[in-house]
Amino acid sequence: MRETQGTRPPQRSPAPPLQKSNGLSRSLALPWLPPERAPPHPPRPFAAILRSACRRGSVGACSAPPAPPPPQRDMHRARPRWGAAALWSSAAGSRRYWRTVGQLEGIVSEQDTDHHFVHRSTIPTMHFQPSLPRLPIPKLEDTINRYLAAQKPLLNEEEYRNTEKIARKFEAGEGRFIHRDLLEHDRLNKHTSYIAGPWYDMYLSARDPIVLNYNPFITLNPDPKPEYNRQIVRATNLVVSSLKFLNSLKNNYLRPDIYYVNRKWGQSKVFKHFIRILPPSISWYGAYLVNAYPLDMSQYKSLFNSTRIPNLSKDALFTSEFARHLLVMRNGHLYVFEVLDAFGNILHPSEILAHLTQIIHDADRLPKFELCYLTTEDRNTWATLRQELVQKGNEENLKKIDSAVFCLCLDRASPQNELELTHCFLHGYGFNRWFDKSFSLIVTSDGTAGINFEHSWGDGIAILRFINEVYRDSTEHPALVPQASPALFVTSCDKLEFNMDHTITSAISAARQKFDQKRGMFCVRTLKYKKFGKQYLINQNLSPDAVFQLACQMAVYHQYGKLLPSYEACSTAAFKHGRTETIRPTSVYTKKCTVAFIDQRGKHSTEDMRNMIDECSKYHRRLQLEATLGQGFDRHLFALKYLVQRRGGRMPDIYNDPAYKNINHIIISTSTLGSEAINHGGFGPVVPDGFGVGYNMFEDWDGNRTVQESRSVVVRVFSSAHAVMIRHGLAHLSRSSKSIAKFVQPHLIQKLAELHWVSHGLFQKLNAPKQPLYKLKEKSMFLYDVLSYPTKTALTGVMCISYAALIYLADVINQALERIISIIETEKSSRESSSDGLDADGFPRVKETANRGQGQ
Repeated sequence: MRETQGTRPPQRSPAPPLQKSNGLSRSLALPWLPPERAPPHPPRPFAAILRSACRRGSVGACSAPPAPPPPQRDMHRARPRWGAAALWSSAAGSRRYWRTVGQLEGIVSEQDTDHHFVHRSTIPTMHFQPSLPRLPIPKLEDTINRYLAAQKPLLNEEEYRNTEKIARKFEAGEGRFIHRDLLEHDRLNKHTSYIAGPWYDMYLSARDPIVLNYNPFITLNPDPKPEYNRQIVRATNLVVSSLKFLNSLKNNYLRPDIYYVNRKWGQSKVFKHFIRILPPSISWYGAYLVNAYPLDMSQYKSLFNSTRIPNLSKDALFTSEFARHLLVMRNGHLYVFEVLDAFGNILHPSEILAHLTQIIHDADRLPKFELCYLTTEDRNTWATLRQELVQKGNEENLKKIDSAVFCLCLDRASPQNELELTHCFLHGYGFNRWFDKSFSLIVTSDGTAGINFEHSWGDGIAILRFINEVYRDSTEHPALVPQASPALFVTSCDKLEFNMDHTITSAISAARQKFDQKRGMFCVRTLKYKKFGKQYLINQNLSPDAVFQLACQMAVYHQYGKLLPSYEACSTAAFKHGRTETIRPTSVYTKKCTVAFIDQRGKHSTEDMRNMIDECSKYHRRLQLEATLGQGFDRHLFALKYLVQRRGGRMPDIYNDPAYKNINHIIISTSTLGSEAINHGGFGPVVPDGFGVGYNMFEDWDGNRTVQESRSVVVRVFSSAHAVMIRHGLAHLSRSSKSIAKFVQPHLIQKLAELHWVSHGLFQKLNAPKQPLYKLKEKSMFLYDVLSYPTKTALTGVMCISYAALIYLADVINQALERIISIIETEKSSRESSSDGLDADGFPRVKETANRGQGQ
């Protein structure tokens, strides 16, 4: 009999006791159905009903049968606000949440109330983007001074004099005109930074294979609950958490990236609501008032549904805003299935589990020809082969790969140690990776998870935020429990089959041979230094990063007998469309300290050695600050060179100087990303004879290997050179660290002096005459201060709002004036001759610039 609206559903007969086959109620193993078709909730066991009745006090002698349990309350989810989603929500009503698959009752967490977002931020995600400050262009004279300071420890006196002469000539001559043109181009492109375009072109124009040369990797810590580290369970939880991150990002619910000098403002509701009501055009200034600094989030748009497309001479970045399917790879086979519906609702975890289980059972052996090897080729070769694939009728399959939300790699491998784990996540065996995807989520057979990401679209800041959120959500609010069963009725996955001729299959075999040869030459070694950690160095008023970089310089000097060009990446995300700046750890201070430690051992006192370390630390902090503020020299000189290449002019002598080419041949490339979610990470060397050094510094070493904080300094060195060189280098690095540790130990005399002054102050306080409590004078106007406090607070709020309004008004006036000026300039330029104008890209014409250079 069909149930009519407004009537209660018929009472169901008591169900038999639950089976213990999988620990699930039967309805939780079914696919997620809409409310109008969802099966009724199964009755709870009799023991649970009895306990509930006893708690309500309705059971006296337990003679009367217990009342049937009340229907479980629906947990309404705020639907993602995409397009017509709001109209659908009002017309069709709210759908039920999916529950935690495998749990008998309740949702995942009291904090996670909708299951489709990682969180809901009070401040919209892109609220600060319009008002972010623009990346400044350093003064040319400052850039030349910093460039010469970095060159000095690498050159002898004669070489340095020649380089200084060339640099000063560039500063006083043609460099001034190129710098002026760069400033003009930056003024005409206020929507971005001066380095964003050249940096994209640098990455996309590179023709080397991206694997081992550009793609970094990061591995996640295991789930704290061992039973959740099964491959299929952890993969499902990570996929769901990643989709929740995507929904939060698209719906403007993701918390903005903000650097708080005072962390309490990050928890202040007053601050969040105050910032929210500010217009986006002045919101950054409101955060600046409390010493909070929002960061650029423009790279997040390329995190999902994005792929690097190979083209001849220059690749392209492709992003699809509407694709809803996931790409899954297993044993070289490629599958896709939809994980989101048209309104952004995430597929039920039991259905995702069913799809992944289906894929694992289907892809039990390798294909005859593994197409993914083509992504390991050099870019021109891969671009030619991709065009042949399109001509063979594979365009639709390639579009599915390119537009997928992201790539999930289910590996059969089970790394036995950290070296095997590093090889697995950095390059793998090549057949189970699509290296062009923005990022690939990799899960091995033992449940170890990590990410390999393509580097042209963004830097480590966006990936680090994604990893932190996904790891926290998947461990604290897992969507699937280990006892869960896959859904019974799901649609099948689409397996991508490709049409290949002899040319393609031969190219796959050749790519496999080249890739196996390259990864066979690649060496990885690990060093764990346990003497001290980050907190100890901070207590010694030393920069932990400076101490590590100093140890690297000493290791290089031990190995080669001289200092070599070194590189440390520093983010400039504090500015709109900022990318990175370079810190040059090699300096005259590190050279002086290194020579004193190695060649002049025993010739300096302990105090002198400690002072040298202090000088290195202070100078490194200065370099860090300058790079963070966009005041390095590398990106500025790179942009000037790019401008000359773009307009086809003669290359200045400074770029043909052997010293400039040498300092940009990076032998020691270093980088670090620290997080509680990260186990370790790394990248390949940037030059064939170089080293890629990925390092993490932790608080202290406590001797317990089971916790993440147990490692003080973990260094991973990657190189295409011989493994013996790496072993020697790490031995020198360890020896250098021990030498530094000996001189950063607190001096006994210093401690005794501190103890003397502290004790002296205490004695003065103890011997001071005590004033009786009743003789203390009461503070005048105490009642007035109490009563006037709310008024003062309100006035302070009014002042802040007035200040924000003035800033907004000034911004509006400034925009209006700029608009008027631009109109006047446009009319003026239209009346002038065409020779005085700019080209189509906003750059000065070549002829005009050449004439000015000749006149100079």
